[in-house]
Amino acid sequence: MPFETVFERGEHYEKHCVRRGEFPCIDDVQYEVLADAFLTTGIRETIMQCTRPQGEIVRYDMITEEFGVLKTNGFVRTYFLAKPILHGYATNLCYFYAECWRIF
Repeated sequence: MPFETVFERGEHYEKHCVRRGEFPCIDDVQYEVLADAFLTTGIRETIMQCTRPQGEIVRYDMITEEFGVLKTNGFVRTYFLAKPILHGYATNLCYFYAECWRIF
């Protein structure tokens, strides 16, 4: 499932691809394809997944460090590479577990 709006897609692409250089995407559509694939394909051995109390799906890949959230309506909330220096937790695994219990 894609981002809910073109604005959201562009905003996330700008932040995670253009400014932070997390993914080598040529445009926001390519970024959306990566996000969609990560959040909707089967879970590999390296991917951890949980469901937040309000029903959002959170995924984290321990090898690639990809992190994403799928809203309850099936749209992408976010997709990026987790980095302790940015999220403030000691490890990405700690961040994943904290995000599992986050309520919006």
